[in-house]
Amino acid sequence: MASVYRIAVIIPASTNPVLQVNAVLSQLTSDDRLVVVLNGIAEADRYECQKIRHPLLTVIDSRLPVGAGCARNMGIRSLEGIPKVVLFCDADDVVSSTWLTELACPLLLASADLVSGALRLIRSNGFHTLVLPAIDYWHMQAVFGGNMGITYKALNRLNGFDESLPCCEDTDIAWRAGELGMRIQVVPKAIVDYRLKSLIQELRQRFRWGKSSARLLYIHGVSFARLPNLRALLLDKKTTHFAASPVTASLGQWVGQRIGMWQEKKKYDVHMRKAHKSRLGID
Repeated sequence: MASVYRIAVIIPASTNPVLQVNAVLSQLTSDDRLVVVLNGIAEADRYECQKIRHPLLTVIDSRLPVGAGCARNMGIRSLEGIPKVVLFCDADDVVSSTWLTELACPLLLASADLVSGALRLIRSNGFHTLVLPAIDYWHMQAVFGGNMGITYKALNRLNGFDESLPCCEDTDIAWRAGELGMRIQVVPKAIVDYRLKSLIQELRQRFRWGKSSARLLYIHGVSFARLPNLRALLLDKKTTHFAASPVTASLGQWVGQRIGMWQEKKKYDVHMRKAHKSRLGID
């Protein structure tokens, strides 16, 4: 019979995870586990990570880069035994000293099925601000994939993360949870330090977010009209400070959205043509 334990923490790592690993290990009890999924990581970072030896730590290596959702699912599948709760954080962030206790508490008390904490955005000048997950695209509550937790029972019911989504897999799992009537709770005291990206990294990241957001809305049957225009994106970045450069981030996300919408509409048109031919009996 599989052993049951308290908490499993999973870190998908496409960058050096050592700081995050040490921050999480310091909070674990003997009834917890930590799994790090090396996700196309640089050789030097892989070597540094594999030097860490700890009885509660398991390191697995995908060797080739995979999406964040796929890496998280690999971590879930690698678990030995059954945790009551699974928490997720990212390799390039650092959890606060009380993160694990704060985030896991509503799940262990059975007052929530899915939880998400706050990101403390840190700029190069030392300025920081807290951002909480919100209702995305005026549809349903979202979560931060780099600061979320879920009961093992709920995770199994949702079949993990959608690996077809390069990004936005965290919003997708939250929306699917909401559609099933699961209880979602925001935990402001569960804080993760999030360092803003360089301009080039931010442009690439926001482009991927924008592109995947079109896919997210399509598969959930939400109108593309919910996607914010360039002016709304810029206002959001300036208001929340969730960008090293609001202009760069907004432009990258907006262009990604436009390309994503075009791709999804093209797929839909192809699907409809095939369906029409099928009805007419044409191969």
